[in-house]
Amino acid sequence: MAIGDVTVDLLSRLGIRMEEETPNVFTDAKKLKALNDTSDELVALVDNAHLTELEELSDKVACTLLGGRLYQAFTTISGGSTNDVLGKLGITGVTVYDNGASAGKLADPYLKLINTRDEENTLKTGSADRPKYFVHNERVYIYCTTKTSATFAEVWYLRKPKTITVDLDPLIGSHLHDAWLSLAAAQLWRQEHKTDRSKEEMDIAILIIAQLNEKAKGK
Repeated sequence: MAIGDVTVDLLSRLGIRMEEETPNVFTDAKKLKALNDTSDELVALVDNAHLTELEELSDKVACTLLGGRLYQAFTTISGGSTNDVLGKLGITGVTVYDNGASAGKLADPYLKLINTRDEENTLKTGSADRPKYFVHNERVYIYCTTKTSATFAEVWYLRKPKTITVDLDPLIGSHLHDAWLSLAAAQLWRQEHKTDRSKEEMDIAILIIAQLNEKAKGK
């Protein structure tokens, strides 16, 4: 399959959903925009277990030490000036390294959100043996015993779905395409003031996503 074929197939299938025999009303440009507009909505609704195509592991990079706090910014995690991280829930794990060499333990993924008083709570605060983290304001804050600029971390995260074109296929897996197409169709029908058709497609999308999320819970 050539590059862009997946996107072209999505456009064709979306055209069928819009009952378009000729692309006079719903042009490829409009359909592309609808798909790109709804990709973030799709990944926000579906369980992370179905987003393996978006999984990334950052480089092992030194943390920033500021005001006694260690953190890595989303831009650092995604390797450049652009924030490519899929929001707070897109952070799925952190490993901390002392002095940039020896591995720390995986931070507890169930303690992402900790308030500042937890630094003084010996039952909750991070340590050299069990570093922890929380996510706030596009930063991953690291809780551990030793806080120096020589503390490194690598982060497992979900990247944002890229903007697709006829020459660029989506990262989103094919198992999510039916739900995606329904979300895009719902938007297009809404633009045409076809409220009933829009609701029908949205209901289909929500049902598919609910079924997928239920399967994820059973794993």
